[in-house]
Amino acid sequence: MRLDKLAGILCMALRTADGSQSQEQRIVIGLENSEVAPFAVLAQAKATVARIYAQIGVKVMWCSGGRANIPVQFDIGIPSTVHPGALAYAMPYAKSGTRIHVFFDRLPDPGSQRLAGALLGHVMAHELGHVLEGLSRHADLGVMKAQWDYLDFDQMRVRPLSFSTGDIDLIRLGVARHAAHSQSCVSVIGE
Repeated sequence: MRLDKLAGILCMALRTADGSQSQEQRIVIGLENSEVAPFAVLAQAKATVARIYAQIGVKVMWCSGGRANIPVQFDIGIPSTVHPGALAYAMPYAKSGTRIHVFFDRLPDPGSQRLAGALLGHVMAHELGHVLEGLSRHADLGVMKAQWDYLDFDQMRVRPLSFSTGDIDLIRLGVARHAAHSQSCVSVIGE
């Protein structure tokens, strides 16, 4: 049985048992070294991440000055030999510490801050998906696709990409798992 189907069956059983399908879930994301991104680009990226996750009933909140469920670090000047060709990477199997690294200076310049923000938001949403799923796998379509093509980039200009059903189920399980091990945050932005 495929992992997507197994996750779907498990999630349906959990929904039936506790009614969690109708409950909004929340995840708190911390940003480290985010000052390397222009304010408008970062604001658009955060809005894009929030829209992508809102589509599946997960509210994303941003933390500053404290410890979040999942920290995201913006890196610059990383040699091209480190994760060659990657815009970011996640450590889905790690239990603590910074689990998502975004190579900010590797992001292509799409010509406008709005498009740069949408692309950065998709990169962050993708890596967050890996951490929440707890897996290093990719989907055939959407946010969790291994490599986006021109059609994906065209869609990003209009509306965010979405998750596959299997990804949705695994992500919602991951959010619940992270909420159970939630850490305090001094200041939550966006609630």
